[in-house]
Amino acid sequence: MAGKPQRQDEMCKLSCKGEPFNASKLGAAMKGTTPYEEIDFSQSSLTSDNLNNVVLNICRRSPRLRILKLFRNQLDDRGAEGIAELISQKPDLEELHLSHNSITAVGARAIVEASDAARSDRSNPLWVRLEHNHVADPDEVFETFKQEYSVCKRENEVRCNVRYCCNRAKVHLPHFNLQRVPFVPRSEQREQALQRQSVPTPAVPTRTVAPKPTSNAGWSGAKANGGYSQSEAAPDLETLFKGQVFKDSSRPSMVLDVHGFRRIMPQQMSSVDSASSQFVCSVCHFVMNRPVMTRCSHLFCEMCFKTWVQNQVQSTKDQASTSGPVPQIQCPQPQCKALLRKSDVMLLDTAEDSKTSGVQLLKRLRNSLCIRCVHHGDLFAYNFGKDAADALRDKGIACSWSGDIGSYEEHLRSGCEVEKYLSPPAVSDSKAMTQAEPEPEDVDGEVRVAKYEFSPEEAAQIHLYIDDLVKIFEVTPTGWAAGVRICRETKQELGDAGWFPVGYLHPAGYREQ
Repeated sequence: MAGKPQRQDEMCKLSCKGEPFNASKLGAAMKGTTPYEEIDFSQSSLTSDNLNNVVLNICRRSPRLRILKLFRNQLDDRGAEGIAELISQKPDLEELHLSHNSITAVGARAIVEASDAARSDRSNPLWVRLEHNHVADPDEVFETFKQEYSVCKRENEVRCNVRYCCNRAKVHLPHFNLQRVPFVPRSEQREQALQRQSVPTPAVPTRTVAPKPTSNAGWSGAKANGGYSQSEAAPDLETLFKGQVFKDSSRPSMVLDVHGFRRIMPQQMSSVDSASSQFVCSVCHFVMNRPVMTRCSHLFCEMCFKTWVQNQVQSTKDQASTSGPVPQIQCPQPQCKALLRKSDVMLLDTAEDSKTSGVQLLKRLRNSLCIRCVHHGDLFAYNFGKDAADALRDKGIACSWSGDIGSYEEHLRSGCEVEKYLSPPAVSDSKAMTQAEPEPEDVDGEVRVAKYEFSPEEAAQIHLYIDDLVKIFEVTPTGWAAGVRICRETKQELGDAGWFPVGYLHPAGYREQ
């Protein structure tokens, strides 16, 4: 029942999680001194007025308070000001969970400034979750905080945790870069576009949830920036993807591509010769993931090839002022002038010799590739080998595994001692849990798989690719969903949140084959 203390793991908690806020149900919590060490009003439709008038008063009368959870509510900068005042009164507060609210950079600054002033240099850091609020340019805002206050965004997930900062900062701001894109009505978007460009803006297409039509007549692709026409020479692929090959991850050995998938570096191949080097994608420069094969016998990662197609198709359509299918696109391989139709490209795993020669030989070569673990001792000299070098120096743990590419994922998941050390399992012991990161607040969001590719047509929408994992925040009666793509390996969120048709997702409960 709301308002009644719950004793769990010897911690006295007041939990109203998931219940609509109702001050009349709080009973004894509104009177006198309270024993609460944790107060949880998450997912309670809590407003800043409710927070300042009721909840923070309970907090002030809780001298043992260590953890305050207020995520997924309706708090704005007025609520942030009240929280900042509470922080200045309670320097021993340890965790503050404020994700999925409407706090801007102004409110975030008030909280960080109060935290920095209230804590001594020897205090444990205050763990502040502020992701998925309305902080514009969060990277720039964090850099400003870093210059003015003692803050850390917890880049090292092994050595930074809820109770300790390896940089000796006073405030932890994990995942601060993941901020929500506030939904802007189409009428306001048009006005903003007119102000920026001083030219008439085209009418915004009516939203629909019908799946995209497919056609065998030619290529169709997502709207994308850049690209080049079929008549132009293909630019250098490294130039085309400059700055997009790698995505930031929690540690050097967690090498992610631009789509958030963990990848194998070419240096991990036991030997690099003409036979094995053909399985290094010329677009992303990783060992290929789900290779596709063209009629001209070139190989690429499936997702890299799709990105190339999207740029080619959109550029051709822009120059030709047409919306129809594009019959042919140029092969992405440097110096290759072949023009490809959709029927000229196939997944290597399902390709047949009848269409492209040497398919079976390529399959055998790829299946026999010998891969060294990313933590192998031979790879310490590379940046991605630093984690393993540190593990050997600090703990005496090493890995010497090498094997076929098909067994590598299973080795990382269950066989590699270094990987286990760098990615420790969840701790069940109640005492140890106080030293671990709390369960992320967004785990209760529904995760679905994208069935179709969706190309954004408005600023508040996001691009979806087939088989993307998508976390859903909200579904409207008109068939639109708000959510964000998540990484399959790390389960961290990728890029900005935004809108997309819910009809482009597989039904809830769908399991990938």
